[in-house]
Amino acid sequence: MGQVFISYRRNDQPGSAGRLFDRLDAKFKGQVFMDVDGISGGQDFTRVIDDRIELCDVVLAIIGDRWLSEIDEATGKRRINADGDFVRRELEAAIRIPDRVIPVLLVNVKPLRKDDLPAELAGLSDRQGLRLEHARFNADAEKIIAEVEKAFKRSIPWDRKRFLAATNKTKGVRSADNFARLLDWVPGSGLGLKWGSGAKDGSFLLIAKNKERSIFYASTNGNAYFFMPGLEKAGILTNPSQRIAAIEKLNRVRGISLDPQRALNEQVGFPISLIDMSEMESFLSVLGEIFSGNLE
Repeated sequence: MGQVFISYRRNDQPGSAGRLFDRLDAKFKGQVFMDVDGISGGQDFTRVIDDRIELCDVVLAIIGDRWLSEIDEATGKRRINADGDFVRRELEAAIRIPDRVIPVLLVNVKPLRKDDLPAELAGLSDRQGLRLEHARFNADAEKIIAEVEKAFKRSIPWDRKRFLAATNKTKGVRSADNFARLLDWVPGSGLGLKWGSGAKDGSFLLIAKNKERSIFYASTNGNAYFFMPGLEKAGILTNPSQRIAAIEKLNRVRGISLDPQRALNEQVGFPISLIDMSEMESFLSVLGEIFSGNLE
């Protein structure tokens, strides 16, 4: 079942975003996320947003006349240029996956230009945008619904045979074998699995989730990568000694070498093909301890 994420500024014509949410929710009941309605009291706002972005199939970036120009009163600078800006954070995460972000331009808003955007969001200017204007709301909303349906068709569930067929056409046979073993392990690990496909270069995203972060990414160009979230940020292991123990255990697996500080604080990755196949069981064992939170 496909998922839609609506990204918008609360001070930038929020009524248009809310109206579009209602229309989409009527069509795709329970499949549309917008922070006002999607976050329960007591939940960590930033973690919920990151979680939803990772699992969505399409992100609708609602862009009104204040989207670019809104100023942060504390700094006097544009919010879009601030690292802590939630809209920027949402779209930086989403834009990494080709064809996932659709700019939705409200009335009188001109298409985005690279020169007006932070470097990390420059790619938005290349995305074909859609219009959403009050005078023709129904017609515009139907066009958006049609694009969302196309995005859902590009996102297909995990299929082991399809994965192997795609990856074995490349030089990444060892990557494919290791990755397939990794993914076969997922269902019994308490992690959820999703495969999103549709990039023009044939690449695809594989997501296996615990509570906060995705951990796997693969590409059919023959490179398959394992990503582990920063343990410090993800809160998977709450005890500092446990986090250090996790890194030390992973580094005992042949082919893995993680910098302790980076592994604690950042998302780090390495080619799965570097892991010796004879070491896969040890690797999976450590993963199980990490994501169950039971690592001693």
